[in-house]
Amino acid sequence: MSDKDKLLFFNFHWDRAVSLDFITLVFFEWTLCWLVRLYPLMPYPVLYCDGPLCRVGLSQQAIMGVVALAVVLPNPPFCYLLLSVHQKMLVNTKSRARLSKRVRKWMMITLIGSLVLNVFGIVIFCAPSSAYEEIRNRPELAWLDDRGGQLLIFGDSKRINFSSLQFFSSTVYH
Repeated sequence: MSDKDKLLFFNFHWDRAVSLDFITLVFFEWTLCWLVRLYPLMPYPVLYCDGPLCRVGLSQQAIMGVVALAVVLPNPPFCYLLLSVHQKMLVNTKSRARLSKRVRKWMMITLIGSLVLNVFGIVIFCAPSSAYEEIRNRPELAWLDDRGGQLLIFGDSKRINFSSLQFFSSTVYH
């Protein structure tokens, strides 16, 4: 492998990519199952966060940034593995499906760039709702304050259509 190829982090040997993929998946599980335990509270635009990161008092945008990072981080190593397996299958063929190093490099750069934009978009646009206190003080959500977690509230409570909730409960539970 040339010195130029060593600088590109997505030109690792496949076993290193498997290890990196495993590490990112462990980070994903550790983040979503322990660090930030999220529970959706339907029909409200609310997530209840019960993990240690939420009890520290971080802002909603910081918590959602960590969640977004944990969700997108496993994608590049996995896509690199897919490209590697694809190329290994076609190594001794003259198929048009073979991809050059330049195409693979630009595919990975495009993927990583779009994932970075995704994380920044989540951090920027996941601001708390303007009706945060109104939603938090509703009787059906007030008991969550005693548990010690944090409510991540998105959107506007006036858009909640309880007739759709009745339709959902009558079709699913009856």
